[in-house]
Amino acid sequence: MNTYTSNIMEIKMDRRHEYMIRSMFLGAFLIIGVGVSPVRAAEETPHIVVKENIPTIVLPNPLKRFIGKQYPSLHLPTKADLTGPWAAFNKKGSVPYACWGHFDDRGETDVALILLGQKGWRVLAFHPLGNDQYAVLPLEGYAGSTEDFTKAHAPQEFYLYTVKAGESVVIYGKKIPETEHKHDAVAFFSLKDPETGILYQWMPPGKNPKEEYRYGDYIPSVFGALSD
Repeated sequence: MNTYTSNIMEIKMDRRHEYMIRSMFLGAFLIIGVGVSPVRAAEETPHIVVKENIPTIVLPNPLKRFIGKQYPSLHLPTKADLTGPWAAFNKKGSVPYACWGHFDDRGETDVALILLGQKGWRVLAFHPLGNDQYAVLPLEGYAGSTEDFTKAHAPQEFYLYTVKAGESVVIYGKKIPETEHKHDAVAFFSLKDPETGILYQWMPPGKNPKEEYRYGDYIPSVFGALSD
C-alpha cells in the first residue's frame, strides 16, 4: 500500500468516525428532546400563573375538558370568587382551591379541587386513568350530608394543600405524627381556625371492592370543630 492510498484510507476512516459521532449526538439529542419537552410537561401538570397580580391555576387540558363535560354545573373559582379569607390568601405558588400530588400508587399527578356551582360546591379528587379519563373520588367526609355542609359553610372558609408522603400535618408548629402516610395526602383546613380541618389519605381498593371504590377511597381524619 503506497502513501497516497494510505492517506485516502485515513481520510475515509476519519470521516466515518466523524459521521458516527454526529449520528450518536443527533440520536441522543432526539431522545433527550422527546423525553423532557418543557411544553408537554407544562400541559400535563397543574401550575400557577399570575394574572392581574392574582395567582391562578392552569389545569392540564384533558382535565379541563373532563370537568367541563362531566360537571357542567361546576367551575373553578374565578377572580370574582376570591372573597372573604380567599381574598387575603397569600401562600406563594399556590391557590386556596386546589392542590396536587401523587395521592395514590399509580405514579400520576392527581388533582384535588374545590369547584363552585349555583346550587352548592364540591371538593373532588381527580385521578388520571389515561385516554383523557379520570377516576373522581369525593373529598367530603363531613359529619352530615354534603348538601347541609355546603349550605352552612362558604367555600372561602377553607383551603386545600398537599401533605407530602412521609410528612405530618402541622398545627401551631406541632407535628401530628399519626397523620404520616406513604402517599401524598390532601388537607382541607379552615383558614380562620388552623385546628379545624380534614386530612384525606388514599387507600387502595379491597379484594372485592364495590363499584364506587374500585379506584380506592380516601379515609378522612377529622380535626377541631368539624369533628363535632
